[in-house]
Amino acid sequence: VDLTNSGVSNQRRRTGPKSFHAAMASQSDDSDVVPSPRKKRRTGRGGASSSSSSYSSSSNSTELTNAEENDMKQLAKLTRRAIESKYQISGKKGKEGTTFVAQGASGKEYAIKLFKATKSSAKIQNEAGFQKLAAAQGISPRVMAVNTTHKYIVMEKLEETIVDLMKRKYPIEKQPRPLTDAQQHRIIEICEKLDAAKVVQNDGNPLNLMLDKNGTIMVIDFGLAKKIDKKVIKKRGPEPNINLTLWHFHRQLRHYRIQGPQLSARVDSYMASFKK
Repeated sequence: VDLTNSGVSNQRRRTGPKSFHAAMASQSDDSDVVPSPRKKRRTGRGGASSSSSSYSSSSNSTELTNAEENDMKQLAKLTRRAIESKYQISGKKGKEGTTFVAQGASGKEYAIKLFKATKSSAKIQNEAGFQKLAAAQGISPRVMAVNTTHKYIVMEKLEETIVDLMKRKYPIEKQPRPLTDAQQHRIIEICEKLDAAKVVQNDGNPLNLMLDKNGTIMVIDFGLAKKIDKKVIKKRGPEPNINLTLWHFHRQLRHYRIQGPQLSARVDSYMASFKK
């Protein structure tokens, strides 16, 4: 297995702007919104699997190819010591860990999210489980393997964040950066399909919107996700990701001068009908 941290600076997860967390922290009545950096992240629900490592079955809509399954026989069993000592990747970057790129025996590259060693197996299983539900809707990278002993998830590799794309497209710092109609429709679709998956992604940091090799926008990072249950619906209505996640995306895209008026219109329309 060839692990590489080439381009790690572009692959590692970053937290959002401080204004994002400050805005979230100021909403004291919304217990299910993202906490400030000083607050501890929420735990997931449910228990950990009895297996320390596993890779996705080929019996569902997010099935692995034969080559991917062979790659996972190795990548699903990496040790933390090998990752840390050889590649200077500790899982200590950011609040939750580090994402880096690994190459399987087939030559295909994958993203590996290495969590802090203190993160519980149950939380890792929950995060992977929520992402699998989103992936089944075609809006998140597939989860290839989960290792709860050495604390990492293997998933499909994405290319860049929507923020990086728009900065590259509109490099002048104070220049407006308008999203295309197709991009706005896709971000709205992601939130609608999250609702269909019964998952509140709950972290509308625009750095969680990434593009695959075909330029399709995907959503990542389910560390704060929660199941859509009756309590959530009572508080947020039938489309909680429109209420929460899309609102957060739109608000924080503006921090980067990225414009998406259709996102705001969708939120406003929903809130107007929900409050009636």
